Amino acid sequence: MLENFKYKKQSINALIVLVSVIVLVLILQIIAGNIISNKLEKTILIENEKYYEVKLNRARVNLFSMSVILKGLKVIPDSLLLADLGKPDMPSIAFDIDMRKLSLKGIGIFKLLRDKYVGLDSFIIDDTKVSIYMDGTSDKNKSSSKSGGINLDSLSLKGVSGGNINNFRLEDIVINVVDTKNWDTIFSAGYFEMLLHDITLTENKNDSSLKADWGNFKIKMTSERAILPGNTYNLSFDDLEFSTETRKITLTGLGIKPKYSLSKMVSFSKYNHEIYNVSVGDLEINSVDIYDIIRDSGIYLSSINIDKLKLDIYKDKRLPYDTSKRPKLPQQLLKSLKIDLNIDSIDISNSELIYSERHELSDKPMSVTLGSLNVKVKNVTSVLDSIIDGAMMTINLNAELQNHLYMGVDIYFPMNSVSDTFSFSGYLKGGDLELFSPVIKPVMAVSIESGTLDKLTFSASANPYWSIGKMDMQY
Repeated sequence: MLENFKYKKQSINALIVLVSVIVLVLILQIIAGNIISNKLEKTILIENEKYYEVKLNRARVNLFSMSVILKGLKVIPDSLLLADLGKPDMPSIAFDIDMRKLSLKGIGIFKLLRDKYVGLDSFIIDDTKVSIYMDGTSDKNKSSSKSGGINLDSLSLKGVSGGNINNFRLEDIVINVVDTKNWDTIFSAGYFEMLLHDITLTENKNDSSLKADWGNFKIKMTSERAILPGNTYNLSFDDLEFSTETRKITLTGLGIKPKYSLSKMVSFSKYNHEIYNVSVGDLEINSVDIYDIIRDSGIYLSSINIDKLKLDIYKDKRLPYDTSKRPKLPQQLLKSLKIDLNIDSIDISNSELIYSERHELSDKPMSVTLGSLNVKVKNVTSVLDSIIDGAMMTINLNAELQNHLYMGVDIYFPMNSVSDTFSFSGYLKGGDLELFSPVIKPVMAVSIESGTLDKLTFSASANPYWSIGKMDMQY
């Protein structure tokens, strides 16, 4: 009986101690949360008090799981900052951040205190809206004394000897970039997601910086739209994904559309120029080494696959040609690149090209259509060693001219040609000659009432200075 009483007493005492510890930890969590909230707001306000107001709804600390959760973190730019953006002694970029939730999980608190080593199991930013305001003016005349670049291989973190983050995640992020000059939204991502795994920071022996190994990461974006440089075209796509594990970029629903009406797009130049309207069903880019690209080590791709491309090109030939511009041939453009580019193959399938011209003789544009278009391009390179070794870029095209006449074209670009000479040959199968009326009538005021084409073949060689060739047409 006495032993049972002692056992019960010990159990009650142990329970009281356990409850006391739990209550103490909960109290410490509340105190720690308030300290973190006040400290964070105060620290950020001291660093940015001239330009921003920082608000934090609350911080929650869990000492059992060693995690910190921040909720309702807002960084709000002052209205005067936005009004004076880009002026002398003022920033050229401002941020407005509404972060609903930031979670730091699995904090290695003992390593941080003992070794100044930052260890995190998870760093998660969730449900956040970011607005980036830019002054919209060129930075060519601005002082370059302060570097705006970021060295992704070397970071400087005071009081830290190293670190690792097992999982870094951005989820449900909305991004808007606004040009404050015209208050245009030049970039908008309706949903942005990024996952990084196994990030490590190791101390460089030569200085106090940390070498970053970014491990594996994955990026996902949906419902994105942007205004391209020049402010005349809108870019949009439905979904974009990239992973360093697959080394593949996949993109669906790509569109590059004129921002203005066709007549206004024409009016932007006193010369005739191409106006594009592009849509792509699916785009796949393979063997992407993002780290080589970041370090300017070159772009080396195994393949680019494009499916369901629709390309509309319009020119108003009533305007004069700009004789000061001489468009470069493809091999000239490649050899003029300042970086190494190598693409083994480009495949375009199930596509359509429509080329239209407006002439004085007709209110209706001349129009040429290449339906059921399939193109294979091989050996696209600017690598000097490949060019010296005699690389040959080739283009093989087959399509249905005016959606009826089957045609094929082969083009050869010897990359080591001193004069940039290239050659091409092709054929057109038989069909109704009336199909050519929409092509020649707006240009020559001549139409074909009836006729049959048996076949057409052609071949030629050319460079920027001369061309020679032959064509055989049987009808």
